[in-house]
Amino acid sequence: MADDAGLARARQSVIGLSVGDASGETMWRREAQGLFGGRGSYGNGAAMRASPIGAYFRDDLERVRDEAVRSAEPTHAHADGVAGAVAVAVAVARSSAIATRSARSSAASS
Repeated sequence: MADDAGLARARQSVIGLSVGDASGETMWRREAQGLFGGRGSYGNGAAMRASPIGAYFRDDLERVRDEAVRSAEPTHAHADGVAGAVAVAVAVARSSAIATRSARSSAASS
């Protein structure tokens, strides 16, 4: 069971998801950076969420990168966690674009 201070901190971070302080830093970013000994998460959760981003924006790799970063940052403050999301999103975008071209080519040949 979480202690009262931890529960209050969690509520504050959820409530303040889009509220920034004077420096423009959002509360969720501070919370994400504070996890795992102050290093932020560098796990693979952000990468697991990135596949649909690559498929949806497959024709614009810069947008794939930007959206993957935006998707990863709330939970993964560590650069490795963000990089994993970008890598998966770009890989899906490239393979999806190739598959789409191949399907179109096959349909045109028929």
